[in-house]
Amino acid sequence: IGGSIFTGDAGQGVDGLDVTTTVAEVHASYNYQGFKLRGLYAVNEVDGAEDVAVKHDETAAGEGFGYYLNASYDITDQFTPFVRYEVYNQYDVKYDQDGIKSSDGDVTDISFGLNYKPAENVVLKANYVIGETANGEDNNRIELGTGYAF
Repeated sequence: IGGSIFTGDAGQGVDGLDVTTTVAEVHASYNYQGFKLRGLYAVNEVDGAEDVAVKHDETAAGEGFGYYLNASYDITDQFTPFVRYEVYNQYDVKYDQDGIKSSDGDVTDISFGLNYKPAENVVLKANYVIGETANGEDNNRIELGTGYAF
């Protein structure tokens, strides 16, 4: 079990822009005889996002959050199937150029996949995602990836 928090000035030296960003997360994992369960919850807040939106004539995120739960099982040293449920919202609260506050819906993904480790510290990943975008549209897809731990 662990967690972290960061808070700091995010105005980047722009005159008249007082912005503080805070990001916090808590995570946990459990391993038992090849079975692994991991989870994470994270939140962010940008105090001053409304001023950023107005000053730069763009949309700015004021708050966001996300979490996931991942379960996997090592069938062998090389093959690990997994399932992951995740929800996130980068713009849980956002501001536009007129300072109007709004909210997007949550993005939800359920992934079913397999990790294959052909060599030490190397992984090839394939998974199918049943997804839903922030405005409720289907976003199902196949994802392929590689990884290297050093």
